[in-house]
Amino acid sequence: MSITRYRAFVACVALGATLPLQAQSDGTKPRSNTKGFMVGAHLNGSSLAYEGDDAESGGGLGIVLGYGFSPKWQLTFQVDAANIDLDARNAGAGSYTLSHGDLGVRYTFANTARAWVPYLSAAVSSRIASASIDQTLVTSSDVTLSGPAVSLGGGVQYFFSQKVALDIGLLFSGGKFDNVKVGSLSVDLDNAENSNSTRFNIGLTFYPQVKR
Repeated sequence: MSITRYRAFVACVALGATLPLQAQSDGTKPRSNTKGFMVGAHLNGSSLAYEGDDAESGGGLGIVLGYGFSPKWQLTFQVDAANIDLDARNAGAGSYTLSHGDLGVRYTFANTARAWVPYLSAAVSSRIASASIDQTLVTSSDVTLSGPAVSLGGGVQYFFSQKVALDIGLLFSGGKFDNVKVGSLSVDLDNAENSNSTRFNIGLTFYPQVKR
C-alpha cells in the first residue's frame, strides 16, 4: 500500500470513529439512552415443546424491570405469562398457563446518536406450567409443573425519545420441569424430560431518568 493510500485509510477510520462524538459536540440531541432505571410492558407470544413433540403455543402479557449500570450493561428482571392451548388442532382440549421469571443481563450495542439500538440477553429462569383439572362434578385440583431453565435471546429497541422506546425481543429457554404439585402434594421428578420454550415480546420500555 502506498503512503498516500495508507494516509487516506487512516483518515477514513479516524473520521468514522469521531462521527458519534461530533454529533454530540455540534449540539445534536442524543437519540437514545440505555443507562439508569427502566420499566417496560409487552405483549407476549409463547410456545413450549418437549423433545419429539409438537409445540403448543398461546399469547399473554409480560413486564420487565432493569437498571443500566452503563450504557452497554443492564441488569434485568422479567416476568411473562401466556395462556397455552393443549392442542391447537382440538379446540376442546383445554389450556394451561405458562409463566417465566428471568433474572439476567443485557448487553446493548449502545450509541446515543442512533434511534435503533440492538441488544443480546442471557438469564437464569424459572418456568411454571399450571392448570386446574376437574376431578368430579364438584371438585377440582390445581396441577403445577415447575423447574429451572437457562434463557438466551436478543432484540432491538427503537427510541421515539430518550425516555420511550419500542422494544421487540425473542427469548429461547431450555430446561426441565422437575417438580410436580397436585393440590398440596409435591413430588420431585428424577427422569424429567427436556423441554424448550420460545417467547416473542413486543411492547414499550420507559427510561424515566436520562443521563445529562
